[in-house]
Amino acid sequence: MIREIDNKSRKFDGLILLIISISCLLANLDSGLATDPEQCEEGTSPTEDGWTVSDGELVGAGHSWAGYDKSCGEGPLALRFKIKSLVGGLHANINVNGPYRYAVGFNNTGDGLLSPYIFKQEGETVPPSTERLPGEPVAYNQTREYQVDILSNDGHVQVFVYEADQEGRSQMPVIDYLDPDPLPSGRIDFEALEGSFVHLSNVSVICPSPGEIEPNEAEETPNLGDISFERPDLGSLV
Repeated sequence: MIREIDNKSRKFDGLILLIISISCLLANLDSGLATDPEQCEEGTSPTEDGWTVSDGELVGAGHSWAGYDKSCGEGPLALRFKIKSLVGGLHANINVNGPYRYAVGFNNTGDGLLSPYIFKQEGETVPPSTERLPGEPVAYNQTREYQVDILSNDGHVQVFVYEADQEGRSQMPVIDYLDPDPLPSGRIDFEALEGSFVHLSNVSVICPSPGEIEPNEAEETPNLGDISFERPDLGSLV
């Protein structure tokens, strides 16, 4: 299972510096999502459970998934996105292979806090809430935009959350966990939870070279050809 660790590994110290150093580069990337009439119409908002694109943002409502087809193979992964207007909860799922995944969760508790957590799912049964490992709560204003950085390398997952206008400042992770039996690499999914609503933007993936703290690929937010929208199997996913 996953266990918490107190000291960051050297590799992740380097990855943190990498994230900070390329913030300006990513800020200059075109963050808009291109429209695809076969998927949805630009400017619309979801009227039922599902994901749409509105003003260059992914908008999720109810229990639904948006699949992202970019990953980093067997090497380190840095997934970055901005989150706004979250009501309820969101999962950013990494290393997804069928029902196997690491789920990085964010819950707007409604009391001015954003509560992060992580769990590992192996098989069809979703772990109960008692097995979801909590992170450090973050002061949260629903009207503001927040940057989320998820760093993953061989079962070591670190998560950073901070106000978007504080880009480039040194931050401590709100989640710092190590899985001694890591999941293999896999897909990335965004999952809006039951009764939730959220805006995501500036989605990007950075793939440092194995053993190096240098990016070999920086992905802009993909067009809708790289995003798939689907309803989850409510019997197996929460």
